[in-house]
Amino acid sequence: MIGIIFLVIFLCGTAVIVGLILGIVGLSTDKKTMRNAGFIAFGLGLILLVSTIVYSVNRAINKVGEAFEPFSHMADSLNNADYSGDVTEDVRAYLLNDTSSNATFRYIKEASYKKESFIPDSYFTYFGSGGSARFPLIYPFAIHCWDSKNFGTLVNEDQVVDIRYTPGNEENIIFNVQRFAFDELFILMQTSTSQETTDNASAVFMLYDMKTRTSKTFTSEQEMLKSAKKSGYTGEETLMSIWDYDRKF
Repeated sequence: MIGIIFLVIFLCGTAVIVGLILGIVGLSTDKKTMRNAGFIAFGLGLILLVSTIVYSVNRAINKVGEAFEPFSHMADSLNNADYSGDVTEDVRAYLLNDTSSNATFRYIKEASYKKESFIPDSYFTYFGSGGSARFPLIYPFAIHCWDSKNFGTLVNEDQVVDIRYTPGNEENIIFNVQRFAFDELFILMQTSTSQETTDNASAVFMLYDMKTRTSKTFTSEQEMLKSAKKSGYTGEETLMSIWDYDRKF
């Protein structure tokens, strides 16, 4: 796309220069045809050149805005975090505001309430404390991390009254989750046989059905995605790291 824009700018600029030259020459030599053709080419070229430049600037501004959007969410987290109680808690209460523009949060909230009418606010707003981290998916499931966000555990929290104040009844389902994607029905995961950063830790791909609460194992990401789509999966096809998921909030 960038190459096409530069080509259009080059051609329009050439038309402006050539048209201006022809117009001046035609005007000085009293050649009406050359003069008219030159000034018409100059005018059209100038209009297209300005329009293309304006489009390019707007497109660049939008791209910059998209690139900095995750940092905007992170700034909101810092400005609006609830620091009452344990100062090491990561509570993002601002996400529950009706004016929240966070698309990821709106999706998980709407999908969760389709399954359960009463869900504690902390399920959506509590992102961990101290050396642990927690990320809501579709209720009652979440990703829990300890020490590092390189690996996480898929957790069922339907027996937890309030994950912020009364944790302890969570059910650990799948360990060593590295990357994942999800929709209202399924969670697609790349897991590891261990948390070692060596070739000995091989990847395992798992498709978790949130309705039946069963999982299937695959040897490749493509095989897992094919099976998921055949079963009705409509979510993202690219798995994201836990770090990337955190940036969405």
